[in-house]
Amino acid sequence: MKIEVKGQHPQEWYEKRLQKTAEYALGVSAQMEQWAKANAPWKDQTGDARNSLQGGVELHEKSLNIWVGQGKAYGVYLEKDHDKKYAICEPTIKHYAPLINDTIKKAWNEST
Repeated sequence: MKIEVKGQHPQEWYEKRLQKTAEYALGVSAQMEQWAKANAPWKDQTGDARNSLQGGVELHEKSLNIWVGQGKAYGVYLEKDHDKKYAICEPTIKHYAPLINDTIKKAWNEST
């Protein structure tokens, strides 16, 4: 997603927006983790795969990544094998994409 900011704004304005974006992203990533755990399509054997699902945010100099992922080594097989029958990460991201877009727009459009 591309955010276009028009006009001249002081550094403080950008820093506030970046902070708000990170705060919103942390909230969304927590929701994504909960949703993934609740909606994982497999039948638990030990519960380890479900319990290892995590959401998070990575802040870089010029980007912010919101992610959800498997914490077990065999999680890649749940995500990729069996025609993705047991995948939960990609469906979670697709489910939350509109909220992520709205969240980022909200952070950048706030007046304070």
